[in-house]
Amino acid sequence: MIATDEPADAGTRIADRRRMIAAGIVAAAGAIVGGRTSPAAATTPPTTPPATGGGSEPSASAPAESAPPTTAPGRPTAADVELLRPLQSAELAAKELYRAAGADDPVLGALAESHQAYADVLAALLGGSSERDDTLYEERLGDFESSDVAAVSSAGYELESALVSTHADVLGQLEAIDGATTLASILIVESRHCAVLADLSGRGDDLDALLINRSPALTTATGV
Repeated sequence: MIATDEPADAGTRIADRRRMIAAGIVAAAGAIVGGRTSPAAATTPPTTPPATGGGSEPSASAPAESAPPTTAPGRPTAADVELLRPLQSAELAAKELYRAAGADDPVLGALAESHQAYADVLAALLGGSSERDDTLYEERLGDFESSDVAAVSSAGYELESALVSTHADVLGQLEAIDGATTLASILIVESRHCAVLADLSGRGDDLDALLINRSPALTTATGV
């Protein structure tokens, strides 16, 4: 008979899977930090090719002159800064909430690192860091202090869902390209956080939890 290895312990398989998920979360956050487009690249106008021929008569095939196209600004406008800075504070609060979790799980640790990365990329965009949103932190802290992974994951799911709704609301109000592309990238990854946390909280087979976001936006971040 051919000897076969004993099947891996179920607890070991779950731990390995969670470490892989955590690595994926950190990698996604790193892609946002490293892949944000340069403001200069976003705002550099196209160059005009040099004219050819020595005559003063325009070429018959030359297009008529037209006004340059209107483009959105690259760097955040003053109005954008007012919209984005509270989101940076909310990201810092999210990071602290995951760090305050009583449950020890690699996914929760990776989520804390990711929200720090999102806050950092917004700080670079806005030219400085903000303080943590203490109202958001204090309102949700009790839900995160549990030692039960499923309970903390459920609290994280609600938090991520609220952040996604908030970012979506703000995204439609931004005027400049850099802020919009950065926020859209964060929104997409935080939507994936929701799916991961739905699974960890025991709702991995609940299609509504995986696909539908009914959470309202954070009033502390939108000012509504």
